[in-house]
Amino acid sequence: MATLKLLSVLFLQLVVVLFVSDLANGYGLQLGFYKKTCPNAEDIVRKTTAQYISRAPTLAAPLLRMHFHDCFVRVRSVLLNSTKNNQAEKVAPPNLSLRGFQVIDGVKSAVEKVCPGVVSCADILALVARDAVLMIKGPYWEVPTGRRDGRVSSANEALKNLPPPSANITQLKARFLGKGLSIKDLVVLSGGHTIGNSHCSSFSNRIYNFTGKGDTDPKLDSNYIVKLKSKCKPGDLTTIVEMDPGSFKTFDEDYYTLVAKRRGLFESDAALLDDSETKAYVKLQTATYGSTFLKDFSNSTIGEFATTVSDLAQRIAEILAENLGLKSTFFAENCLAGTCYLRMNRYPQCPISSEVFGLMPHTDSDFLTILHQDQVGGLQLVKDGRWITVKPNPKALIINIGYLFQAWSNGAYKSVEHRVTTNQQVERFSIAYFLCPSYDTLIQSCSEAPVYRKFSFREYRQQVQEDVHETTGYKVGLPRFLR
Repeated sequence: MATLKLLSVLFLQLVVVLFVSDLANGYGLQLGFYKKTCPNAEDIVRKTTAQYISRAPTLAAPLLRMHFHDCFVRVRSVLLNSTKNNQAEKVAPPNLSLRGFQVIDGVKSAVEKVCPGVVSCADILALVARDAVLMIKGPYWEVPTGRRDGRVSSANEALKNLPPPSANITQLKARFLGKGLSIKDLVVLSGGHTIGNSHCSSFSNRIYNFTGKGDTDPKLDSNYIVKLKSKCKPGDLTTIVEMDPGSFKTFDEDYYTLVAKRRGLFESDAALLDDSETKAYVKLQTATYGSTFLKDFSNSTIGEFATTVSDLAQRIAEILAENLGLKSTFFAENCLAGTCYLRMNRYPQCPISSEVFGLMPHTDSDFLTILHQDQVGGLQLVKDGRWITVKPNPKALIINIGYLFQAWSNGAYKSVEHRVTTNQQVERFSIAYFLCPSYDTLIQSCSEAPVYRKFSFREYRQQVQEDVHETTGYKVGLPRFLR
């Protein structure tokens, strides 16, 4: 668990800004690591990456693959070259087909022109992979930075650690669990095969000589084998084929449909049908058109952030409750993992930004909201009857009181109205955690003279829906429950 050092707690109409020194685990990483030393670093990375991907969208897949290969071995080592006395990861058979190094070099050069010797190549690779995937309609995830470039790179370590395309489900589970990843992470991250190409040599044994007897893999659809043979001849080392035919340039859920039809190119793809948990996930995404895939893919990369911010929300709620002399265990008992949620928000650039809100003025329907916004800005709140802008701070989390806390505290804590404006030039991203109770939780004040009547969270949500869709056309919220 990351160590949270709360440097200060500032109340602005009971909007709390908590400064945290480290939100990431293991390597002392943090969001906005280069704020002081190279404040425009991530913008430079994003814009330079966009220049490459806009010309060659197919580079997104190899860049994501490069990042995965880098993380799965020693971390920060796939970019190193071999020496006379050492064979680096680059020359290991699984990495011989890696490409996109020119993108990393180009982005690094662009950053070096502004901030020489500051930003590591390892951070650039992590940021480029995220930004490249986003450009082809993939998910967005926060990337804590502060990595140091590696000095050790071994081809043998790459061979021992990277899952080969021929891996069975037992081998895959062992490799992922060995890296601290879950079985769900295994099947979710395998979805990265929805983009990119593969050389015929990576799967030719499945269509020509699976067991050494000139046979084919029985786990591969026979009709698909015919199509693959028309593209890949025996011994073909140069031809490439799409891993997700028809949408290999778009990050979507089609990969799982292919796997379900026994049309995954690799044995490792077919292996997902050999385990009950991974098979169930494949079937779920196929049946629901990838209803949770993009969210799950993001979660597999920001799981530590979610865990950290969940614990933080509970701690803040307990402190605020104790400050009122109330039972501090209320939130731990009623706001459970299954009732709270993390949401990632994207606000596209808008040419008529002065006329359009990214998010209409509102108050939150929870106890607490913990928000991290990027450097673009756009969040505004009401203070003394005026809208004021909340200045972005990469080391700050914005903690907003929700209507439920206002009712529970009998108005001691106020929920602040806020909104999001749009930007003409750049898109904006934010990530928010909502501390919510179960629907049956009763919201009531312990005060002898309660301002609000007792109500359940279910009743509150139903009233909001009724107002929005039937009565007023907008959310009224807590005023509906005044005594």
